[in-house]
Amino acid sequence: ALQNVTDAAYLLGHLYEQGKGVEVDLKKALEWYEKAASQNDEAKINVAIFYLHGKGTEQNYKKAFLLFNELAKKEMTDSYNFLGYMYDNGLGTSEDEAEACHWYRKGAEADDRVAQYNLAVALWTGKGVSKNVEEALSWFRQSASKGNNHAIEFVKQYEEWERQEQARKAEERKRRSYDEPRICPGCQGTGRVLAGTGKWENCGLCGGSGIFQSFQGRWNDVMDALDNMW
Repeated sequence: ALQNVTDAAYLLGHLYEQGKGVEVDLKKALEWYEKAASQNDEAKINVAIFYLHGKGTEQNYKKAFLLFNELAKKEMTDSYNFLGYMYDNGLGTSEDEAEACHWYRKGAEADDRVAQYNLAVALWTGKGVSKNVEEALSWFRQSASKGNNHAIEFVKQYEEWERQEQARKAEERKRRSYDEPRICPGCQGTGRVLAGTGKWENCGLCGGSGIFQSFQGRWNDVMDALDNMW
């Protein structure tokens, strides 16, 4: 690194950041990343992240935004989600939800699990983009499959809600089916019930119409109907 070997400077910064073989020193890590940044985009994105979060230096959103923007123009895919985040929150630039979604989508399509989650949230809520629940769920699931904990928790809660909702709808369909008018099983729509040797004129359940109502919870009505059948 002292001989201006860029990759060595970048790796030295990484060691200082992670505390591998040396005590953690974020200030020195940033110094080495900055030495390597002119020729190493991985180092440059780390410099941007340090300025964004105030690691080893004071927060400087403007510097971070300029670096992420520069890297995005060079199609450094790791910068896309960060740039979207800065537009989303108005950090170092004016807040622009639509522009944020543009960069989240580019990051998502580049297989960035965090960008996939952020795009999914935007699609789910309609923030900065047209609301699209189906597409949102697809991105949530893709992000979850790559181990994003927020996406995993969302998918888990959604699937539990979906199971409960399906059970509720099934119960509602069952209730409606029970309560809906139905053909009298005795007269089969004729209004007359034949039983053994006798003939029952004007079935007491359908009153001659051939249709009767469900009598769930209406015991007195059932008894009256049975009385009318004789």
